[in-house]
Amino acid sequence: MGDLVPSGFCRPRVPTAVMTNRRSPGWRAAVRTPPLLRDTVRAGRPCTVAQRVAGALPTVLQCGLASAVAWWVAEALLGHAQPVFAATSAVVCLAAGTGGRARQAVDLLAGVLVGVLVGQVVRVVQAEPGTLTTLVAVTAALLAASLLDTRTLALIQAGASALFVLTLPPVETPFVRFLDAAVGGALGLLASQVLFTPDPVRLVRGPARAVLADVAAALRAADPDHAREHARQAVAGLGDLATARSTAWAVAARTVRGRLRADRLACLDRDLTDIDVLGAAALLHAPGRRGLPPGLADDVAAAADALGEPGGRAGELLRRVVAGLTGPDGSARRIPG
Repeated sequence: MGDLVPSGFCRPRVPTAVMTNRRSPGWRAAVRTPPLLRDTVRAGRPCTVAQRVAGALPTVLQCGLASAVAWWVAEALLGHAQPVFAATSAVVCLAAGTGGRARQAVDLLAGVLVGVLVGQVVRVVQAEPGTLTTLVAVTAALLAASLLDTRTLALIQAGASALFVLTLPPVETPFVRFLDAAVGGALGLLASQVLFTPDPVRLVRGPARAVLADVAAALRAADPDHAREHARQAVAGLGDLATARSTAWAVAARTVRGRLRADRLACLDRDLTDIDVLGAAALLHAPGRRGLPPGLADDVAAAADALGEPGGRAGELLRRVVAGLTGPDGSARRIPG
């Protein structure tokens, strides 16, 4: 039972085999090791670094492309020299990650508006940037931004914008800087709401099918050790699935494309109602396999193919598999012998 992980939780950081044997040296060493040190060592592994880079690559490419387009629009079409605010705003909007970019754009524009105005006022009073000028500009910008928006991004952007105004070549009107920021923010919103918005259904379907594939492999495996390993992988995947479901609903609530796919996402979410119970039941009963109804693995595979389709066929198949693993009344099926 030590490997059962409820929905929404990641697997224990300490291996289960170690955690279940509290007399082992490994258990004592794992408990004594500071969590920060364990996380740092784990993050430094080559496979973990590669996974982080692969996970960040889509956002990195989106930010790079959007910043270049924003710079080109402000420079070539609007005739603004050194449109740093345009490129910066596009990056900040898209760097928020999936589901939070619209809020990020609003905070950014509020911070830029305040920072540009404060920076321009300070520059008029004190033309040469310096230590005292920086102190006054940043402090005043942060205080003014807090009157409009107390979120961290708005405050940071206000201070940074004030510094940009002090250090960049002067312009005819502060409106130019704010227009640059609006261009970058608009392109960031366009990219985040329409162009680069992930499909929320695909966000969930991929991890769900990975879990179901491990469950099906566990039910088909003739070797109990192989069955147990696949079942453990299925339970471990439930944490990733829970994260994907949360992210998908955030996308559905905050983006145009997400709203268009909300009904399909709801169908998929209903299909996955029993997937946590399925993973736990597979871990308990797949290694023994005795006394289980035939065809359960085929039902799991068929459910994986039908995920999210109208009619709820996938959900019915998964409920049938759960009943076959746990018994008609939902109680745990005893494995003979």
